[in-house]
Amino acid sequence: VDVSEEAPEKIVEVKKPSNSKKKAVIVWSLVAVAMISLVAMIFVVLLGGNHQEPTPPPVFSSAASSDVASSEETSSDTSSDALLESSADNRFYATIDCVGKNYSDITKNMDYLLRFSFEPSYEYSDEVKEGVIIKQEPQPDEPLAYMGTIKVVVSKGPQFYDVPRCAGKTLEEYKEMLYKIGLTDDNIVVEESDNYTALPGYVSKVIMTSGGDKIDVEKLSEVELLVFYYPTEENESSEASE
Repeated sequence: VDVSEEAPEKIVEVKKPSNSKKKAVIVWSLVAVAMISLVAMIFVVLLGGNHQEPTPPPVFSSAASSDVASSEETSSDTSSDALLESSADNRFYATIDCVGKNYSDITKNMDYLLRFSFEPSYEYSDEVKEGVIIKQEPQPDEPLAYMGTIKVVVSKGPQFYDVPRCAGKTLEEYKEMLYKIGLTDDNIVVEESDNYTALPGYVSKVIMTSGGDKIDVEKLSEVELLVFYYPTEENESSEASE
């Protein structure tokens, strides 16, 4: 008789981790991820704060020509000293409108002279008064560097003049009209008029004896005017005594 018996199998129980331990592991994992993200964000912010994009030079409009401060780099001080200090930068300004202005007024404006330089040239004009600017380069509102040059063309007035009308003018008044054109006494020959209907002391007739049909200011030395006038009684008596 086989009395040997198989030994009963030994059952080993495997203990599973408790739910509380699982939760603890998950929590710590989330905390670690959050800390890493926070450190990364701080690092990015610090690096980004030290980087600045270059600011382009400002362009000022002519309507605000007296305000020379830029939006971020300068204060609102518009004094002459502040303007000179800002000239160290490559600043640009809107070109002012010079056409129609008197050139002498432009060159007396310190606000203009602290930002621009001017180069004049001159030409005759029948439409534009002497001393007034006819045209310019660059054009108004175009950007121009600090102390850049604005080239202007200034009117010299007309080159050709008609012989002034003498009606109602005394001899002295008529001479003054001729002086304004540029003529002198060397260009004027005065003779007594034989027109006894003229008023005493007044010019009765003017004849241009040389120089063409019109007075050319470029050729004044060639001009000669014969001016007739009827003398006053005082002039006649003084001439008789002489």
